[in-house]
Amino acid sequence: MMQYDVALNCYEKAALERPMYAEAYCNMGVIYKNRGDLESAIACYERSATVFYMIFPFLLFPLPH
Repeated sequence: MMQYDVALNCYEKAALERPMYAEAYCNMGVIYKNRGDLESAIACYERSATVFYMIFPFLLFPLPH
């Protein structure tokens, strides 16, 4: 459990410094899921997806062929 605490602290700091760092939110979601805190995990996954699609909106709506 100690490693999760250290990792979570690092990801939280990274997200504060770089709010558009989608991977930090996703990894926080994994940690919360592994701890059994599903509500926090879902919130982190949703934030990760929101940030990701803000950066790469064309992946949400692909261009027609």
